[in-house]
Amino acid sequence: MTEGASIFAAWLSAAEPPPSFMVSEWAEACRVLPESSGARGGRWRNATTPYLVGIMDAVHDVRTRIIAVTKGAQIGCSEVLHNVIGYFVEHDP
Repeated sequence: MTEGASIFAAWLSAAEPPPSFMVSEWAEACRVLPESSGARGGRWRNATTPYLVGIMDAVHDVRTRIIAVTKGAQIGCSEVLHNVIGYFVEHDP
């Protein structure tokens, strides 16, 4: 591959739109929790905390300006923020 072709290929990959899947789908596919996180480490599973899926996916609604969460203590909202940040770092920096 010539230098011009490799630069063009790199430009094309950088110009790709973000993927069409949601933060919750990205978290299940890519997120691994450390052992120090919560009761146990391992793969993120939406089935473990299904009430957090809507919060994670709300960031994709273009009409949403603020997401307010009324919650109890230690239900996983910090991990939701980690998932949202991880999604955008990987797909829409």
